[in-house]
Amino acid sequence: WMDEVLAAAAEDVPPEATLVYLKNWIRARGSVPMKKTGTGVLDLRALGLGHMPKEVSDLQWSGHQHRHDDMTNLAHIRLDHNPIAELPPVIKAWYCVKSLSLNNCMLRSVPPALGIMEHVACLERFEACDNGIRTMQVAPGTFTALKHLYLDRNDFTVLPLELGWMSSLEVLSLKENKILHVPASSWRMRNLRKLHLDKNHVQRLCPELGALGSRFPDPSTVNMESHLEKEGPELDYVTRPPGSGIPQMPPDQKRVSAWRKHCGGLEGDGESEYGVLEELTFSGNLAIWSPPPEVLEQELPYSMRYLRSLFDARHTHSLDLHDMKLLRMPPEVLELAWSLLHLYLNNNELTTLPICVEELSCLQTLHLHHNRITRLPPTVGLCLTELTDLDITYNEMTRLPLEFGNLKKLKKFEVGNNPWDMIADETVGQGTKSLIRFLQAVKDSVHGILDVQDMAISSYGLTFVKRAIPDASKIYDVNMDDNVIKMIPKSLHVLTAVVSLSINRNKLRELPEWLPVYDNLQVLQCSTNHLTSVMDEIGDIPTLVRLTLDSNFIKQIPNTFSSLTNLETLRLDSNQLECLNPAIGFLEKLRKLTLDMNELTCLPPEIALCTSLRELSFEGNAIKSPPREVILNGPPGVLRYQARLLAGKTQLDMQLNELGLYHVPFEITYMSNITRLNLDNNRLRDLWPVAPLPPFCERDKAVIVGGGY
Repeated sequence: WMDEVLAAAAEDVPPEATLVYLKNWIRARGSVPMKKTGTGVLDLRALGLGHMPKEVSDLQWSGHQHRHDDMTNLAHIRLDHNPIAELPPVIKAWYCVKSLSLNNCMLRSVPPALGIMEHVACLERFEACDNGIRTMQVAPGTFTALKHLYLDRNDFTVLPLELGWMSSLEVLSLKENKILHVPASSWRMRNLRKLHLDKNHVQRLCPELGALGSRFPDPSTVNMESHLEKEGPELDYVTRPPGSGIPQMPPDQKRVSAWRKHCGGLEGDGESEYGVLEELTFSGNLAIWSPPPEVLEQELPYSMRYLRSLFDARHTHSLDLHDMKLLRMPPEVLELAWSLLHLYLNNNELTTLPICVEELSCLQTLHLHHNRITRLPPTVGLCLTELTDLDITYNEMTRLPLEFGNLKKLKKFEVGNNPWDMIADETVGQGTKSLIRFLQAVKDSVHGILDVQDMAISSYGLTFVKRAIPDASKIYDVNMDDNVIKMIPKSLHVLTAVVSLSINRNKLRELPEWLPVYDNLQVLQCSTNHLTSVMDEIGDIPTLVRLTLDSNFIKQIPNTFSSLTNLETLRLDSNQLECLNPAIGFLEKLRKLTLDMNELTCLPPEIALCTSLRELSFEGNAIKSPPREVILNGPPGVLRYQARLLAGKTQLDMQLNELGLYHVPFEITYMSNITRLNLDNNRLRDLWPVAPLPPFCERDKAVIVGGGY
């Protein structure tokens, strides 16, 4: 058993090494003949050993060579500072060995023989620093007793994927290597208390390390007041403390967990527990990007919480990254696109979201409040159509992508406390459905139709509507019915292509004087408002075909109505008209005229000039002229009577024959210049004109004869 020492001595090794070797062996194993008890510590450091002697690697064989001494009771083996290049492939009878140190040797790999439980059942500490180790073979069932592993200053670039099977490990030191990442199986090392990854090439700390963490921020130091007021999620690191069971692994959309396959598989759902990691160091990794630099700048508990959140999201479908001072959405979020339902990024320093957020197509909850967001990508509205809860309050947004109108499933949409220039406060206060309808209406305006009906929009809110419109020059149909508009702001003059404008059931007090800039306007509907008059400029819109002014407080119409020569429908019912302007006679294309529920007493004879008139209604008025028997004949009879009155007034020849009159109309007494009066074929009982009750007044006379307006 001294062959190795003798061979080394021939290579100019100082002869004292042989004595040191022998003495250390005797101290370690003891000697029955010499009556010495062994210390159990075999110290063979710096003896020039080129490889591990067989008497060390096979203690059972060594015991047979020394029949009186038991070699298997060794507890600690030290082989530091020897030029050992490799370890033997087979190690036997290390039944009591608890520690092995091979620092500053020339090793290139660690064989799996060190982890075989049959021969190395008690190895708790293994040191192999300052070597050139590149690989370490770990398999299920190996290194199960190992608690301390030191592999500093080696050449590791990749750690074994099965690293997590060393489930008893408490301290793992991998300083000054070339490690790029930590394997996902590390979540199985639930007893790990210290992990050192300083001065490596690590670019990302895997989320599985979050399952090992036990140090998290004190909940009392986290600003959660506003978050909890909005019924935000509980703090996961409080509700699931270290040592608690991991929740059941959920299936993805394909019913196969991609993460389960990636990390080597779970033996059973909830089989593991959260770890007890207290110390994690990774300084000197200059290329690290996960956790983000802004998280790393804070204390370790925030980094551990970040990793824990990513790990938990695989089980809970919910990712809580609030209050971490994040400057951007972490790219790791996209790795959870297959299952993520709830995402909380509130109370951070975000300025926007990446366009690739579209991949989170299953997302139902997205909280972004209390950030510095100035804009959001339209892909949120185009692809995240499953959203039911979206909160973007307390940001710096001025415009919202119109594509958000596609989010039909939203039940809660909070957008308050932003400096909006396209959404009025009144629209925000109307709730989620109204806000979505508003965005959808503005979005659809690119097709030429702007429909903001029943959205509680005021005159002030209309200025925001104008700012929200993508292209005002394409809009030809505007519907603003059922709002609270008192006046139309001048900023809407940019809608130069408008053909139809509907403002029914509002609180409009007057029509704007600039309305004629709509030089293509054909339909103007202002029913059920608070109009008391019609501006003279209405005559500057000769393109009008339909004009509805019913259910207002209009007392008269201006003379400029005579310019509306293309008008076909005019509704003036339910107003306060006392007389109808004779200018109505210039509306040659007028087909429908409604004058119901006014204060009219006489119809002007000039109404007979409306030769295209087919529908005339004036019920609910105290009409004195024409007489009642003429009114009973319907609109044709009324128009025929009015036409004859007009002819008598202009030609001095009054033909009132065949009209079914019971009395001579009193209004002819005002026409003192007529030269002929024909009353044939009527039902006259006498020739005395009968004055109506109440009797005619000067206003009535002015309507019939003319003048006096």
